[in-house]
Amino acid sequence: MQIRSFLAILGLSGILLVSGCGTKPLGGGIGSGSTAPFTLAVTDQPPSGVTLLSFTITITGAVLQPGNVAVLNSPVTIEVTQLQTDTNLLANMTIPAGNYTDLILTFSNPSVTILNQSIPLGACAVGQICQIAESLATSTVDFNSTPLPLTVTSGTPVGLLLDFSLNNLLQSDMSFNLAAPGGFALSQIQNVTTSSVLGTAGDVAGVVTSVGSNQFTFTTLGGISVTAATTNNTQFFFPAATCAANDFTCVTTGEIIAADLSLLGDGSIQAGSVAFDDTSGNTGISGTVVSVDALANPPTFGIVVHGSAPAANGLPAGQPATVRIQPTAMLLVDEDVLGLASGFTFASAADLVVGQEVLVRADTILLTPSPIIIQSTQIVLRQSEWTANVGVINAGNASFTLGSLPSLFTTAAPTNISILNVDTSASTQFLNLTPAGIGGLASQNPVSVKGLVFNTISDIGSPSVVATVVVGRNPNALP
Repeated sequence: MQIRSFLAILGLSGILLVSGCGTKPLGGGIGSGSTAPFTLAVTDQPPSGVTLLSFTITITGAVLQPGNVAVLNSPVTIEVTQLQTDTNLLANMTIPAGNYTDLILTFSNPSVTILNQSIPLGACAVGQICQIAESLATSTVDFNSTPLPLTVTSGTPVGLLLDFSLNNLLQSDMSFNLAAPGGFALSQIQNVTTSSVLGTAGDVAGVVTSVGSNQFTFTTLGGISVTAATTNNTQFFFPAATCAANDFTCVTTGEIIAADLSLLGDGSIQAGSVAFDDTSGNTGISGTVVSVDALANPPTFGIVVHGSAPAANGLPAGQPATVRIQPTAMLLVDEDVLGLASGFTFASAADLVVGQEVLVRADTILLTPSPIIIQSTQIVLRQSEWTANVGVINAGNASFTLGSLPSLFTTAAPTNISILNVDTSASTQFLNLTPAGIGGLASQNPVSVKGLVFNTISDIGSPSVVATVVVGRNPNALP
């Protein structure tokens, strides 16, 4: 899990990542006058048996004890469903060196958006997409067992991973229980150095707020400000019509970009790639496609919002909305993965299908009356993340199918979707699989897949996923 465990501040999953290096070891407590860099991130083990379209929760505090050392500058709201193959950064700061026995996290405002296919849940009828505000019986979690106590020593970074398991935290009635057994798993990263890549987060989108010398700051779709450095190895993906130079000079304030980010052991963030998404100045809204009406005039599709930048007032993560595609609208594939889309099309409303992740240019947002309407002249296809069971494996052409799909697919109109066809390539990352490749897959075992979803139903009978990441999951945790 270490490879993909990083930006909880940019999304949400279930990994907590701590990196520290101090000046001298102490017998107990915290040191006086010596400090260490500290990084905190989070990732997620996906839930089974429910179509979870969004889950947000705010982390209001993170404190190391003894010493009451706060490691969170301000509350952070994370979107868990976007961390099935990635991780998000929560905090990055300097802390006193010493021995710490407890890490205490405080939570608030959990909210879940589901497609209900079981029984009525309050006002949420069967077949409806509903956003449900959760309550918390307890708001704090105290981590005080292995790998704690944690010793922060001179020149030796320390890394911790916190896995946030929604499969256990969410109960059968969709209530949320922080005290549920198996809800969290904390582990220590081994062999961490200041130049180590502690984790990565791919395709992190946001609006650029400032540009410096070989670095830029942008506010992510989740509302987090991130400063990322570029190097001679950073790749840039800007269309020639936008910026022919296709280099760092193309990054300007006000653009919406998507970046692949790496968190280093010294707490700094590097951009492996930077891709152009939009420069209109309008808000970009990211969400999962949950319905499509290509025959409407104008064509429409429903989304569940995952984030926006600049922030759209009245449109929080988890909110369902309807997008109206304007007559002049362009449908595009995200620039940094455009090369993977060869042989596939995303150019009209007919190419939309449930399960896709899109970035919508919000030309106009109509908050009332319900449902919320977004009028758009640009829709960018981005990478989706879905967890399901492996079906048929075709090692010869490096592909496999996913079955036992979430009900979002199996109840889709007008064509129920029972399988997804997954295409892999030499650039696909295989994680938590032995061997690391198609050969590590087993039929009926669960995996999380990240990639572009294309509507190929009329061609092969099912949608296709061009996978960039495939993560093996524990069959016992995800039946």
